[in-house]
Amino acid sequence: MVNPDYENNGTSGSADSSQRFIGYIPDLLQELSHIIHFDYVIQPVQDASFGHRRLDGTWDGMVGQLIDGVSLSNSTPITSLSDHFNCMPLAM
Repeated sequence: MVNPDYENNGTSGSADSSQRFIGYIPDLLQELSHIIHFDYVIQPVQDASFGHRRLDGTWDGMVGQLIDGVSLSNSTPITSLSDHFNCMPLAM
């Protein structure tokens, strides 16, 4: 089993997303935000999907949120599929 990059720590309703999640991603974001002074919000994808192309050609999940401008970035142990490369650039 792969350790998750982040997980909910069980404190629901917290206004500060950094207090609701634990793991590598929240720790990294917190340190970077102190160094280069930016604000962030950790928001899990509502449909809990990495991203699949729908029959109409649109995308759901994290990929869909990036394409639609809902999210500015994402971070996850996402598998790079050729379909993902065709719709958006991925940093490796």
